[in-house]
Amino acid sequence: RSLARNSFAYCMGGMMKKILFIGEAPFSFTRFGIIIRELTHRFSSRGYDIAAMGFNYSGWPVKDNSINYKIYPWVGPPNRPYNAMDVLKEFKPEILLLIGAPALFTWVKDLPKAMRKKFHVVLHTGFKSAPFGKLMKEVYSFSDTIITNTQYESDIIAGEIPRKNIVRVNPGIDISNLRAELNAG
Repeated sequence: RSLARNSFAYCMGGMMKKILFIGEAPFSFTRFGIIIRELTHRFSSRGYDIAAMGFNYSGWPVKDNSINYKIYPWVGPPNRPYNAMDVLKEFKPEILLLIGAPALFTWVKDLPKAMRKKFHVVLHTGFKSAPFGKLMKEVYSFSDTIITNTQYESDIIAGEIPRKNIVRVNPGIDISNLRAELNAG
């Protein structure tokens, strides 16, 4: 098994589940937009039940030939999407995969506790430097799992926020070994 498959399976509790990708729209030509586009394409093409909620996307759920999964708009300011509760209630994710700038995700901490308990929050964000500011600590703290790209990031985060589940996935790993049968059960 590849490092990415082992890391992702570990980070997701051993099973692939219903995943809502949240961050920049998958068709944005930004670092995180490209990451989301690649991951959503790979996961959806392997049969995973996924959707995306994209910042800088203003349409309601659409399907077209290039996106074969639901994509929800981000309605409202960057730090407070007004439609987040509606999207969560409609899609009913088991995993929120947050990929993007930390300022996009501060609203997650304000979700009602009953709703928050329904899913696992996985975060992959840009790592700038240490020590962390208030915003970075807040976003890292409410995440159940943090994905990093380097051992340096992992070590710094572990020092700042002890007892946090941190998974390192090197950039550029071929995740073609992911198979839909992990979604069974």
